[in-house]
Amino acid sequence: MILRKVGYVGAAYREQYDGKMKDAYYPVNEFVLYWGKERWTVPNSLKDSLSWIISKREKRKRSSFKN
Repeated sequence: MILRKVGYVGAAYREQYDGKMKDAYYPVNEFVLYWGKERWTVPNSLKDSLSWIISKREKRKRSSFKN
């Protein structure tokens, strides 16, 4: 889902950059609406999605300080 959103936002900015919009550049805002019956359990941000990578790095740093 995150990569799809990044693709959409990138495409919107690329369209502005390529000159199809010559007047001005506009910020791209993105929204995700979830209408499912089950509770949303996916992380709400990119930072939350990548937290397992960050925690791995922190563990490595801590273990290197102990030695």
